[in-house]
Amino acid sequence: MTKVLVDTDVLIDYSKGFFKGLNDLKELQEKGKIILFLNPIVVAEYLADKNLNDVKKLKESLNFISSFKTILISNKMGVVAGEIMRNTSGPNWKDAMIAACCLVESCRLATRNQKHFNKIAGLKFV
Repeated sequence: MTKVLVDTDVLIDYSKGFFKGLNDLKELQEKGKIILFLNPIVVAEYLADKNLNDVKKLKESLNFISSFKTILISNKMGVVAGEIMRNTSGPNWKDAMIAACCLVESCRLATRNQKHFNKIAGLKFV
């Protein structure tokens, strides 16, 4: 089964009604073809939205992200992220950690910002 890490931009766009592609991914998950994951970096970026100071919106957002499985960050991911930042121009530390998570855990990345990640060797997209 294919593991897919969902990037923050996909979550934000979906929750604001701009991107419906996540519906397709959720449907593939329901059919048992993929498993959707988040990691703590994505969760933190998603929940940093100032609009979530509204208790109702925060509760809805927490409920939304609870439907995903979680990949926890490991030391190995930190090592790989450091390597990415040393050897690839462009990605900030958060994107490097997201990419490292995908590389270490053999996940594909679901993102609408491939330009942030396209120079990272071995990274595969959905």
